[in-house]
Amino acid sequence: MRLIVTFHLQCRIVNTLVYYGISLNTAALSGNMYLNFAISGFVEIPAYILSIFILNRFGRRWPLCLMLLFGGVACIVAFFIPKRKYIAQPGDFCHLGWMTTTLAMAGKFCITATFAIIYVFSAEIFPTVVR
Repeated sequence: MRLIVTFHLQCRIVNTLVYYGISLNTAALSGNMYLNFAISGFVEIPAYILSIFILNRFGRRWPLCLMLLFGGVACIVAFFIPKRKYIAQPGDFCHLGWMTTTLAMAGKFCITATFAIIYVFSAEIFPTVVR
C-alpha cells in the first residue's frame, strides 16, 4: 500500500506542476497570447471527453502511463525547439514558434487527460479512510 500511495502522490504532484506550468505560461508562447490562452482552454474539453472513453475501454493503468509518457515527450521536445532557425544566410530565418505552441498544447492535452484519469484511479483504489 505504501508503494501505491507513493506512486499516486508522485503522479499527482507531476500532473499539478506540469498542468499549471503550461496553463500559466501560455502567454509566453509565440503568437497571439489571447489565441494561445483560448486554445489552451479549448484543448481541455476533448481531453476530458477522450479520457472518459479511454477509461471505459482500456482501464486505468495503461492509459495513465501512456498519457504521462506522451505528455512528457511533447513538453520536452517543445522545450528544445529554438524560436528561430537560420536557413541559408545569417539574415534569413524561419520562425518555429508555431511548433513549440503545438507541442505545448499536445502536452497540455495529455496532462489534462491524466488529471482526469488519476482522479478516478485514486478514488477507486484507495478506501474512504485513506482519501
